[in-house]
Amino acid sequence: MGRLTYYLFHNHILNEFNQEYLFLQGHSMGRPSNIVTKLIKKNNPRVMVGGKAIILSKGNYARGI
Repeated sequence: MGRLTYYLFHNHILNEFNQEYLFLQGHSMGRPSNIVTKLIKKNNPRVMVGGKAIILSKGNYARGI
């Protein structure tokens, strides 16, 4: 959702800094989640992303395979 927030900012749809934006996803899959983003640093825009998570599985990532 961070990329979406920046895309919406870049295209002048979102323009408020230090305001939380709430995105809902996964509801149709039965795995609802709320993701919060916030635009910060007006002179050098950045996006903060947060929310709650539940670990469904664990594993290792192997590089070079």
